[in-house]
Amino acid sequence: EPLFEFLSTSGSSEDDENGIDIAALIASIGEAKTRRKVLDILRKEAAAIMRIAPMEIDADRPLSEMGFDSLMGMNLKLAIEERLGTVTQMNSIADGMTLAHLAALIVKSAGTADEISATENMAERHLTEIDLPEVLKRKISSDAST
Repeated sequence: EPLFEFLSTSGSSEDDENGIDIAALIASIGEAKTRRKVLDILRKEAAAIMRIAPMEIDADRPLSEMGFDSLMGMNLKLAIEERLGTVTQMNSIADGMTLAHLAALIVKSAGTADEISATENMAERHLTEIDLPEVLKRKISSDAST
């Protein structure tokens, strides 16, 4: 029906924040602005899960104090992975996790992951450029593909 045509069935808004590359964002606008952007996304997601307005979410208040339970925490984790393309380590929201702390962790892990992949690429290039026995080269390439 035309009346329901404009209603969104998803909990989050479908805008340009879907699938952002945090490492590229850090490179373009800096870590502090990226952290604020990630925090805004987290605030919107948490508000959608709690069914309240995003401005009612205090980013410095622990999620457990705002009424988040483990199911809501899992929903937030899945939303973060979908919208930001990053895997978060949210083991328990009972540990006093805040959205501000979570945003800082996400931005920090994006920078760390980028550094690790650069190191791995350099090591792989070094190992393939040196004169290794062919059997060892095949082992390295098969390990890298799995």
